[in-house]
Amino acid sequence: MKITLRLTVLLLLFALLTPMLLAFPAAAQDNLTQNIDLPEGYIISVPDDWDFEADGDSDGIYLNNADFTVYILTPPQVAEVVTLGKSPDVVDLMVDINVALFDWEPDADTIDSVQIAGHPASRVYYDLEGDEFEGVSYVIELGDLEFAFVDGVASVGETDELEDALLAILRTFKSADEAASVASAASGEPCFVSTDSRDTARLRVGPGENRSSVAFLPPGDDFEVQGQFVDDDQNVWYQLDKDAAAPQSAAAEIWVAQAEISESGDCDAVVDASAPPVVPITSNSNPPANTDSGSNSGGDTNQSGAVPSGGLWTVTLNSEADASCAGTGNFHVPTTEVFSPTSFTVAISISGSTMFFDGSPFSRTGSGSYFGSIEISNGNAQLTLNVANANTITGQMVANAVFDGQACSTTIGLTATR
Repeated sequence: MKITLRLTVLLLLFALLTPMLLAFPAAAQDNLTQNIDLPEGYIISVPDDWDFEADGDSDGIYLNNADFTVYILTPPQVAEVVTLGKSPDVVDLMVDINVALFDWEPDADTIDSVQIAGHPASRVYYDLEGDEFEGVSYVIELGDLEFAFVDGVASVGETDELEDALLAILRTFKSADEAASVASAASGEPCFVSTDSRDTARLRVGPGENRSSVAFLPPGDDFEVQGQFVDDDQNVWYQLDKDAAAPQSAAAEIWVAQAEISESGDCDAVVDASAPPVVPITSNSNPPANTDSGSNSGGDTNQSGAVPSGGLWTVTLNSEADASCAGTGNFHVPTTEVFSPTSFTVAISISGSTMFFDGSPFSRTGSGSYFGSIEISNGNAQLTLNVANANTITGQMVANAVFDGQACSTTIGLTATR
């Protein structure tokens, strides 16, 4: 079996549908190689072509390149500009700081509450006199009573690019202690995770319960942590070595929830890792084709404990697929524009709790349900299969691949009949 994911077409369609979403690509964000020492021991990283200078009046920092000018106040400097209460709010601080610095009081209804690298933040847009320039300000909470202020200005029409640049830079904002912790993590004592019980610590393709689960962490062994990610709900996820934790999986990355494992070693020094850019997509709403079968016409398609007959099966993909690329939302495409072929034959057999799908082992995840991975051109795909009866299987396939440096994903419903 060979399934081809035609990502050239997918990205072309994506470019036509959402032309502004890749204004600041991942490659540019990775070019934050210039570390700048801010006052009071704070550190921030910017691209090499940015310049910086101190502002003698407020002890802040100016950053600029050919397109943007950015002004930064570290948390101690913010505390000198405004009075911090016992429980300061990022929206209220946005108003107070702008009043103190610029004698301008933004309407609280125009201030957005956002998250930046797991930190609460607020954002407000504004126009400058003359209508030639636009600006955006951020207040970000870096820690307990630690709030930084960042203000950027760009020419009219370039605010989106400015905001993308600011977000990339803000994710690098660290205190001196945090930077030292990250630097020492590689040479410090490793962090290991383990579990004593079978089938309890789920291994997923990314950090989050909405990511596909491909296996369970084997009990009784220690696995070294490579990185960590904190989701929007402040849950910690650890990235593991795929070859050690799940060598049988075709997934590109393997993650496990901190809440499901035991830790040992210096886990406080684990470096931050980026979440995979491809996120799970809601299965498209098209009803699976050819769901009727002679042995179950109009019956319950979730028949408990159904086992598929061994032999050759015809897999048919739904007529429409959901797709996304790094940094984008979902969009619908005809399946024929993404996959080729849209119908193919596979051999299926059952051995104990394992289904062999054209030679690839699929693990049973429940009564009549199986999960596994297959290789496709330029990437891999995860399949969730539900056995309706001996001659009918329904499910979905999530295909992940990289094209021209952009991680892309497509989700498509499927039906298999014999």
